[in-house]
Amino acid sequence: MTKLQSIKLPGIIDSGYIEHYIEETTHPLFSAVGNSEKPDKIAAKILEGRIAIVCDGSPVVLTVPYLFVESIQSAEDYLKTPYYATFIRFLRLSGMFLSFYLPAIYITLLEHHKGAIPFELYLTIAKARKAMPFSVFTEIITVLLIFELIREVGLRMPKAIGDAVSIVGGIILGDAAIKAGIASAPVIMVGSLTVISSFMNPPFMNSTVLIRLFNIVLAKLFGIVGIIFAILFLLVFLCQKTSYGMPYLSPFAPVKPEGFVDGLLMIPKNALQHESTELKK
Repeated sequence: MTKLQSIKLPGIIDSGYIEHYIEETTHPLFSAVGNSEKPDKIAAKILEGRIAIVCDGSPVVLTVPYLFVESIQSAEDYLKTPYYATFIRFLRLSGMFLSFYLPAIYITLLEHHKGAIPFELYLTIAKARKAMPFSVFTEIITVLLIFELIREVGLRMPKAIGDAVSIVGGIILGDAAIKAGIASAPVIMVGSLTVISSFMNPPFMNSTVLIRLFNIVLAKLFGIVGIIFAILFLLVFLCQKTSYGMPYLSPFAPVKPEGFVDGLLMIPKNALQHESTELKK
């Protein structure tokens, strides 16, 4: 309430204006404020003990506290079988890891640790890169920047046109880059899988781009040591982060077994009975 009262603006057009003012850090890489347009999702969060902030005229409602585990959960999980919902949650977590580290791992293997690649696979990659005038690092950066340009164009245009432009533009530019000798097929595959994986976790889509570039630079300079450092740095950063008094990585760090019931695992009856226990304490 104190943070809301401290907002000094001539007008608040959207709830996004409020979000910047109620963040616990000035420049957050991972947001500690949740948001959604779905009434059922907001109602569920209120039942869990969270606070909802509604802005008149805005379809997006803010919720606090917001934890990391919420990014791998979805309201639709409760409409699926427990086994499939659990599988999807692991898939979302794996997708986040790929979007962060896949390009960096590719650069590390090709530039620093060629011996770790199976020989037949290395021959295939080397054949695809035979006439490439650029280094693997330059290729990866170029391809990822092209994909970001396409994504931004798709967001700025009307939805019906933007979706078509993103799909067609990605296919045409990817094929043209291979034929023009600007990028190899393996790099296009790595870039495409990386970008697609980032869409599995919309709350972190923007921060993923910055983290990915940071990891790529470390992989180029230090190889596998750089990737290990990047992983440890991110874990330490997330472990010390809080959201309105709650550990951001809860229930994973600190470990709280009861939180796993509706964390990665999906056990409907137990989840509905035990959810919000931690938040209501």
